[in-house]
Amino acid sequence: MTAATGIALCSWWPIYRAPAFVVMAAATIPAALAVAYAGYRWKLGTAALTITASLVFLIIGVPLAVPDRATAGLLPSARGIVELLAAVPLGWKRLLTISLPVGEYQALLVPAMVSTLCAALLAATIALRSRRPELAMLPSIALAGLGIAFGPESAWMPAIVVLGLLAVCLLWFMWCRRERRRAALAVLAAGGASAEAAPGDGVEAKAAPERSAAALAGTGGGSLLGAGAVFAVASLAALGLVVLAPPASDRTVARTIVEQPFDHSRFVSPLVGYRTNLQPERSREVLFTVRGLPEDARVRLTALDRWDGVVYGLADTARNPGNAFERFPYRVERESAGSRFRVEVEIGEYTGPWLPTVGVLESFEAIEPRALADRFYYGEGARAAAVTGTLQRGTAYRMECVLQAQPRGSELAAVTPGTAFLPDSATPPAALTAWLDEAVGAIERPGARLFAAMAELRRQGYVSHGLEGEAPSRSGHSADRIGELFTARPMVGDAEQYAVAAALMARQIGFPARVVVGFAPISAPGDGVIAVTGEDATAWIEVDTAEFGWVAIDPNPDPRPVPEREPQPQPETSHPRSVVPPPDEQDPPVPEVQTPSAEQFDQPSADAWLGVLLGVLRSVGAVLVLALVVLAPLAAVALMKARRRRARRRAPTPAAQIDGAWREFEDALIDHGFSLPASATRSEVAVAAGSATAAALAYAVDRAEFAPEAPAEDHAASVWHAVDVLRAELNEARNRRERLRALASPASLRRARPGSSKRAREADERSTPGAPTPGRSSVDRYSGKRVRRTPARGTGGRREEAGEAVS
Repeated sequence: MTAATGIALCSWWPIYRAPAFVVMAAATIPAALAVAYAGYRWKLGTAALTITASLVFLIIGVPLAVPDRATAGLLPSARGIVELLAAVPLGWKRLLTISLPVGEYQALLVPAMVSTLCAALLAATIALRSRRPELAMLPSIALAGLGIAFGPESAWMPAIVVLGLLAVCLLWFMWCRRERRRAALAVLAAGGASAEAAPGDGVEAKAAPERSAAALAGTGGGSLLGAGAVFAVASLAALGLVVLAPPASDRTVARTIVEQPFDHSRFVSPLVGYRTNLQPERSREVLFTVRGLPEDARVRLTALDRWDGVVYGLADTARNPGNAFERFPYRVERESAGSRFRVEVEIGEYTGPWLPTVGVLESFEAIEPRALADRFYYGEGARAAAVTGTLQRGTAYRMECVLQAQPRGSELAAVTPGTAFLPDSATPPAALTAWLDEAVGAIERPGARLFAAMAELRRQGYVSHGLEGEAPSRSGHSADRIGELFTARPMVGDAEQYAVAAALMARQIGFPARVVVGFAPISAPGDGVIAVTGEDATAWIEVDTAEFGWVAIDPNPDPRPVPEREPQPQPETSHPRSVVPPPDEQDPPVPEVQTPSAEQFDQPSADAWLGVLLGVLRSVGAVLVLALVVLAPLAAVALMKARRRRARRRAPTPAAQIDGAWREFEDALIDHGFSLPASATRSEVAVAAGSATAAALAYAVDRAEFAPEAPAEDHAASVWHAVDVLRAELNEARNRRERLRALASPASLRRARPGSSKRAREADERSTPGAPTPGRSSVDRYSGKRVRRTPARGTGGRREEAGEAVS
């Protein structure tokens, strides 16, 4: 039970990946086994056993599953017990709405501990108290399936879990069979002692229990080989399926279907309010302070991946599933190379759902208030952090981040486009496309085209926020405003327009590109604390490359005096010089939301049900494939036996049919667990079978073999009928599981039958007319010549009486 539960818990490792999980498993499994043994020892009922297990859970649950709330690290506290009990029903949903791995974050170890305790307790109880101990493997299989369902979308070493459980199951089944055989031997030994003590009993009656005991004792000789063969065939079949039909890299699990609680689509794109930070009354306000920020590093709010012609925003999860935000545990291990550092952020006048971060987040720790961690979410796709509720002045947190290596100078010209998925965007303005064609000229390499376009944008562009005393510059980044950026002379705008234009051009060249909104602090004083103000707000782009991953590019021109605007003919439709698009315009489907149809309401539900159905079908398909892999060797054995039986029954001569019938009976005995010595005569085999019909069958076969006349067709049919009756008697004396085991047993296919080699040769010789049969002198029924035949040993004087039953 310990091995099965431990292997099943391997499927839970990707969820936690922490030493606390190993400690919890190492302590919970023995505790569950101890409770199960106590219930077996003192014959506890279901209610008493449940109460005992619940008390053990309350005692060890806090130090193992909620270690932060344990007193002195070993004793449960009142607050710890409250969190422990609350996590029993609520921890499952929390486990699906948080990024993996979760470690020992809050009380999220409780679902794993409850599952382990229940599985180990149930398995041990079935093994100790059930009449069918083989069923004790089912809780471990269910535990492994539960870990897969709550685990990540990418599989983690599934061969260890599947093959490990299969091996343990086979060993457990063999052990159960051996124990059942040992109990049967004890019963038979007791029966033999009773037979010896009873005077007047026949020799055959006293010898029968001994022979039956010997038969049972020999049935396990090939169990290990059979189990090894089944394991090998199943492993090879599974390997063949993986090679011929490799599974998808991602799988549908529970967290794939569950909707995450933070919905970023409810918020306006931060790029819309970019110039709000630059207004005079806010540009000097300290939005937040940062300690430990590396030189030239930028603080990011979020990355925007879709432009609809009006607003550049973050696409919803329907368009880009990678934009989902999940609860973030204490740490996520990153394999990416780069510089690692720790920063501390304290919120000042900053407000909004997006939390300032740096680079790629590795760990997060709330300093003040501690409850901030309960409202913290992180989007791996956008590399953005968010919180639910409002941020208060004085909120502080600590992060460990990674800044990935970036190409420098000419390295950018050598990069090639990456393969990151981004949702489709609106068609760029014709003025942008024409400007890009003129800027890059005949350059062919994508990296060189991108490098040339960014350099030309910085060379021709001028910066103006449209504030008092600055050159006129409209806010916004709609198609009209971006088109004006490339048609006006000089080119005037700020980070809002230049970042959008640069992202659109990069996508035209072939690079996946997105806009990043954040802050670019100027410098840090001696104590390393940087006060980030509104005038530090900026925007840049990130392009995905095959060599470096996401690469940050700043397309903004250096600040310099703006020359006078060249006179241009005014368009027929004039536009206000400063228009901030209303928030509702950032979402193009808004008019549809105002007058929704029934189909619009039904579609999300249908998609959800479709996802659930797809997940169920995949799970059912996986189970069917596994069942096919396991049952294929058994079906092959049953098919081989059926073909063998058919060949014997349709032998060319009645003599060969009768000999085949006897061999079929011997094979049936072997498959049903009897051990038949190779030198046993037919009458000895009949005694081991313990049936009067078997004795009659032995006599009839001996008579057919040694009689001077050839057997008739109807005699062969009666012999086969007797074999069918004996097979039915063997099956009636056993339960369904034992009958199925006999049907799929390969014992008769690989074991020599008693005397079968000699009789098989004789039957083969007799199947050809004129072939002599060794034995006593008589007239051969095939050739008509005088030959010597010898009757089988031990048939005794009761043959005629038994033979009448068959003939």
